[in-house]
Amino acid sequence: MTILRSTIALVLLSIIALAALAHAGPRPAHAEAQSGGAWLVISHKVYDYALWKREHDRSAELKRASFGWKGDEQYWVGGDRNHVMVMELFATRERAEAFAKSRELTYEMAGSGVTSQPEMRVVEAASAVAKR
Repeated sequence: MTILRSTIALVLLSIIALAALAHAGPRPAHAEAQSGGAWLVISHKVYDYALWKREHDRSAELKRASFGWKGDEQYWVGGDRNHVMVMELFATRERAEAFAKSRELTYEMAGSGVTSQPEMRVVEAASAVAKR
């Protein structure tokens, strides 16, 4: 079951990434990703999206200063406003991994009404990695 969920998550991530890249207009976080960096992709359920978003947005400056955070993209999974997938862009894979293991993320999730075990993955654009 875990392998199936992981496969589905990767397929959804690929579809969302392709759709976002095809979207007309500037996408600052994606523009940054083209020049390098790594995405921390987190999927979890929340008690109330508005509460989660408020707490999530409050952490931006701390993430920027302490972890090299560049921005994020937020999505609802399957039309469920309380099932969130957030893609957070960091300067490097190491910084994304550090934030994923951080006390700050644990506190943010505890204070924002996360109700399920989060699924987390660090991904990098294959084209950006190949250019290094």
